[in-house]
Amino acid sequence: QEFLGFILDRLDDEINPTSHHHPLSPILKDLFGVNQCQEVKCDDCSTVTKKIEPLLGLVLSLPDETEKNNDSLGSPPLPSSSPTSSSPTTNNSVTLQSCLDTLQSTERMVDANQFFCDTCQKKCNAT
Repeated sequence: QEFLGFILDRLDDEINPTSHHHPLSPILKDLFGVNQCQEVKCDDCSTVTKKIEPLLGLVLSLPDETEKNNDSLGSPPLPSSSPTSSSPTTNNSVTLQSCLDTLQSTERMVDANQFFCDTCQKKCNAT
């Protein structure tokens, strides 16, 4: 993903070399551009703060082990082809859908990771 980001930045510089602080070139924006929307809801005043960030492509994270294990709890492991088979009986694969689910998951912002609410003018717990 870092290499792709480097290549896209270089392409953008070559297409539009006039400024280093320019908006994305229309060609790259049309081909690879996405708008990532983040919403944070303050627990104290229920204000929803929205932030839209234009990106060249999505950065997907792998789900952590507990999320992956919870996804597979409802289905039994596949039987091995023979009793002496060396292949594992659990499915350790990660699907694109599970990565997208991780991207769209809700996160609590508490303790040292509290959100600064513009309405309350202080750090608050948030979702």
